[in-house]
Amino acid sequence: MRVPILPPIKALQALSALAKVGSLTRAAGDLGVTRSALSHRIADLEAQLGVSLVEKTGRNIILTDDGEALLAAMGDAIARIQGAVQPFRGRRTQIRLSTVATFASQWLIPRLPVLQSRYPASRLPSQQPGELLT
Repeated sequence: MRVPILPPIKALQALSALAKVGSLTRAAGDLGVTRSALSHRIADLEAQLGVSLVEKTGRNIILTDDGEALLAAMGDAIARIQGAVQPFRGRRTQIRLSTVATFASQWLIPRLPVLQSRYPASRLPSQQPGELLT
């Protein structure tokens, strides 16, 4: 059985952001991308789905009936996915280094307090040679 290919979540986020604020420029700003990138994401989504999701009316961009239907069907799926992955993002603040003992004792360890003060959310677990990191 072939698994259906889903559209990129970034494209779905672009459409959702545009629907919320009603402006390509503002939606792009909210997502931290350029207006052009946002427009390309939506165009790629339209191409993948084979339907028009937005239409330009003068200076405004509005959702088509298909765009409205897609957003209604998606509901809060993007927010739920973001909520589901958020606990795992905290794990990226852990830094693991491996070095020889002389470098660690003479250069690295004296500088760790400065690193910790600059990045208080980061964790630096320590381990002795041969120990497993916990």
